[in-house]
Amino acid sequence: MTKTQKARILLPLTAVLLLLAGALSTQYVAHVFHYPREFGAGFVDVGAVRIYPPWAFIGWYGHYARTYPDAFEMAAFLPLAILFIPAMAAIGLSRRLRRSPPKFGKGAWATMIDVERAKLIQSGKQLSGRVLGRFGDRYLAYRGIEHAIIVGASRSGKGAGHVVPTLVSWPESAFIYDRKGELWHITADHRKTFSHVFYFAPTDPNTVRWNPLFEVRKGPMEIADIQNVVGILVDPLGRKAGDLNFWDQSATDFFTAVILHVLYSEPDERKNLAQVRRLLINIEPTLHAMQHTLHRHRPDYHAPGGTARGADGEPIAEVHPEVLLGATALANLDERVKSSVLATCRASLSLWADPLVEYATSWSDFSIGDLVCSTAPVSFYMITPQAHADRLAFLVRVFTRQTINSLMESEHVDSRGRAKRHRLLLMLDEFPKLGSLPFLENAMGEMAGYGITAHLICQSFNDVFSKYGDRTPLFDNMHITAAFATSEPTSIEKVVRRAGKALEMRESFSDPRTLFGRAHRSTSQSEQQRYILSEEDVRGLDDRKQFLFVNNCKPILADKIRYYEEPFFQDRTGDYFHGVPAKVRQARGQADLPGTATIDWKGVRPVKAAPAPHQAITPIASPANAAPPEAIDADEYMAPQSIENLRPNEDDSLPGAA
Repeated sequence: MTKTQKARILLPLTAVLLLLAGALSTQYVAHVFHYPREFGAGFVDVGAVRIYPPWAFIGWYGHYARTYPDAFEMAAFLPLAILFIPAMAAIGLSRRLRRSPPKFGKGAWATMIDVERAKLIQSGKQLSGRVLGRFGDRYLAYRGIEHAIIVGASRSGKGAGHVVPTLVSWPESAFIYDRKGELWHITADHRKTFSHVFYFAPTDPNTVRWNPLFEVRKGPMEIADIQNVVGILVDPLGRKAGDLNFWDQSATDFFTAVILHVLYSEPDERKNLAQVRRLLINIEPTLHAMQHTLHRHRPDYHAPGGTARGADGEPIAEVHPEVLLGATALANLDERVKSSVLATCRASLSLWADPLVEYATSWSDFSIGDLVCSTAPVSFYMITPQAHADRLAFLVRVFTRQTINSLMESEHVDSRGRAKRHRLLLMLDEFPKLGSLPFLENAMGEMAGYGITAHLICQSFNDVFSKYGDRTPLFDNMHITAAFATSEPTSIEKVVRRAGKALEMRESFSDPRTLFGRAHRSTSQSEQQRYILSEEDVRGLDDRKQFLFVNNCKPILADKIRYYEEPFFQDRTGDYFHGVPAKVRQARGQADLPGTATIDWKGVRPVKAAPAPHQAITPIASPANAAPPEAIDADEYMAPQSIENLRPNEDDSLPGAA
């Protein structure tokens, strides 16, 4: 109880007690002297009793106390004696209240004032931003640029309470990792009303196409862009964190070289990873082509036109130095080492044995920069069905990395120099299943300043720690953390610690005994800190409740929402769970794209293709009746032999066969 509240109670009570004491003294003196006329007429007569004002005793005391001391001394003492009993009772009660500890944690949780101060309450009927739940009768939604993470077990309401409402209310561009494909059917129709909507689903023939090699910029950044792709090819789960062994590093170097060769020398329709895989199958012709193709005119970024010229003034054609280096390094390896390196490369591209994946990545119908640079916002859904999620995780990782790299070149333009028009919501559902994303972890502290807001979903804190380690800074960069009831020990510990501590008044008693009986009992109080939540509180949290931890705000005990129970969201979402698909349909070649993709490599051809390879064949010792070497047709002798020609016929028998 505050001092103001105490004053509001004690002051009126004191006034009433003083009036009662004065009335008692006045009426006692009047009764002793039989209500003489010298005392005045009084207020009213009640039978034989005359009632006087309570303060009349003060005047009588000044006039008659010396003459009649006994009566007035008794009158003065009587109210004091009577008031002593309630005074002692009040003092005792006050001491008891002072000893009893206040309700623990009463001021530790956020109130409506705290929630409004945290900018989670919006005025008006329209919601904008990321929806977090409900507090009282108001929706909680945050418009800020900071990141958020939602932690809750499977089927606990993360999608229905956070993901879907946020996709309905987020007014700008979004990259949505849709593992089940349900978010498309639930939210695409509404997002179509203000943004372009399309999806990339490698197992769906109606997918838009996206070629990760077409995000490579031709010129000084080409090697860096390729290495970003190759790093994920060689380490698809992010477990090596840049600590590559000899085989992986050799594969990285050769991958960089062969991808450069493909981009410079192959026709447009074959500038993709499927063609890279094909070239790795028959490596000798590939190495020959890499070493002898004149890929480009030598660049000179300080010369007019950016091209180096010879003494005759003509551009100097050259084999790309990185291509030549990679091919030569592989060719010079011991055969067993070369085989191991090539096996690593081929294994990294096994996904492209799938013709659907090959088609989905054969071309680009859009550019990553379109997500934030187009006139209208863009809603891009990346769908990897659960049955294929693990093998397709590579594509999600590459797209996420290229998105971060492209949009974090500059605060105001994308990697190709186009002005940014919209913020991008990076909605990654169950993101730990993508493996470790060190590039995301490293960029999290600065992404918001480049127009990217992360909204991450996971099942538990331990789910994240198992991929990123328990010292990951991911949670440090989260402005908002939402946590649901859980029985996972690590998650319980993190929620308890995030809720924080509060002061608790503890009372202790000492009741010593002596040979002569019980001594005086003493009581002491102390303030101690303890966590405002216990493990039982987290484990037993109501299924309709959630904890929200927002920077610069007390912990919030908020209500969950489910979009299918809220009229506002029901009107803006599809009824997919009753078999109603999205009205927005996507067909091959017919998607709601923001424009034509920007592709630097379109139409790029080598200055001069490599000459046809010639493989000298060392003749085996000939039988005595064999024709002399000069009798053999030279053209036929030097012609390259196809694999089919080198295989034995069905009639041929192996040496030594019966």
